[in-house]
Amino acid sequence: MKRLTLFRHAKTLPAAPGQDDFDRALAERGESDAAMIGRKEAALGAAPDLILCSTAQRTRQTCAVFLNALQAKPEVKYDDDLYLASPKAMLGAARRADPAHDHVMIIAHNPGLHMLAISLIDPARSHGETVAAVGAKFPTGAIASFAFDIDEWRRLKERTGALQRYSTPKALR
Repeated sequence: MKRLTLFRHAKTLPAAPGQDDFDRALAERGESDAAMIGRKEAALGAAPDLILCSTAQRTRQTCAVFLNALQAKPEVKYDDDLYLASPKAMLGAARRADPAHDHVMIIAHNPGLHMLAISLIDPARSHGETVAAVGAKFPTGAIASFAFDIDEWRRLKERTGALQRYSTPKALR
């Protein structure tokens, strides 16, 4: 069994005049939200083995704050191709993960992350209210965790994930 967790970067500051979107930083609330999520994942014993992270400033910051609060040391791979990636590109990144990793986390951006979350859900293996919540929105700091009955990441397919958990910073506060 493999587990994939999707984590949208935390709340950011607005872009400064002339600032590139790629370089936007976390807001103070984003930093506190990422830390809160890290503590929650640690309490659940849900630390990933591998984090695949977009190289944008806000995702790198989210990852750093999350890891500090998580108090675990998963392998982290930064991937330029995850910046504003399509669901297909993110799915491909997960499929390339080493099968030795049982729990992979992707820290990236919407709309691709939200679309990927929706596409992974197997409604027969997931709770209806949680599925509806994921379908409605995937705000900054949202996290969705799926279980898959596979032994290698290359076998990861859409509509086969049991949505185990979905939470947002607002729900955790």
